[in-house]
Amino acid sequence: MAERYSKQLKAIFSEFVVDTMNGILVFDGKDQIIFCNKVIAEMYGLKDCSSLYGKTFNQMAAHCYHTHTGIIIDTDDLNLWLAYAKDKRRSQEYRRFEVDIHDGRWFLISEQLVHDDYIVMIATDITDKKIQSLV
Repeated sequence: MAERYSKQLKAIFSEFVVDTMNGILVFDGKDQIIFCNKVIAEMYGLKDCSSLYGKTFNQMAAHCYHTHTGIIIDTDDLNLWLAYAKDKRRSQEYRRFEVDIHDGRWFLISEQLVHDDYIVMIATDITDKKIQSLV
């Protein structure tokens, strides 16, 4: 009986992480993307996740910076910004912060360190709340 529920639960979670309105992203211990859903691809200015797998955080940040798509990285010195981001990443077991992207949306990002230094990131669209706070 427990095995049946375990299989059902895995199927439910598998469907959820792909189809949820929240972005879900997993970085391995080498900071390479090993999973993402469509919301995350859009956050990085891409149509789907296929080109994200195996890319590092630094590679994706540089992509956004140089193409002016996806996450806004407001700096004149990308290397300095990446060093700052490296100091923040994995510095806490759990952290939250906001990002804005070039299409005008805002996301609340939650990052959590899990099993063997993996980062699981959840991105929630907070655009409506940001707009309401400006009114």
